[in-house]
Amino acid sequence: GVPSDSELVAIGLADLFTDLTAAIKRGDVAGFEAALGERAAFWMDLKVYLVVQLRLRPLLLRNLLRLTHRALGGDSRLPIAAFTAACRLRVAPDFDSEEAECIVANLIAAGLVKGY
Repeated sequence: GVPSDSELVAIGLADLFTDLTAAIKRGDVAGFEAALGERAAFWMDLKVYLVVQLRLRPLLLRNLLRLTHRALGGDSRLPIAAFTAACRLRVAPDFDSEEAECIVANLIAAGLVKGY
């Protein structure tokens, strides 16, 4: 999961991760990209930029999926059209249902969401 702000402060990483974790919790793709970009040089100097991006992006997309699910009442099923619409708002206006299906399939395969 995503650490809380108090956990980040306790271990001295609040300056590096607070913006990223806030964007992840909100399912805010633009905010995530902006926060990642602000510290890109730092992450690249440490040679962990791709690790940070590849580990955190699935959590961001999982939270976007969860927020969409909750917004629709939390029924056991989430129409892919609803997630596609959320992605169009948060990711890109030209986002299509195949991309949304791919994200959901990858999240299921990674064990971040249940799919049945």
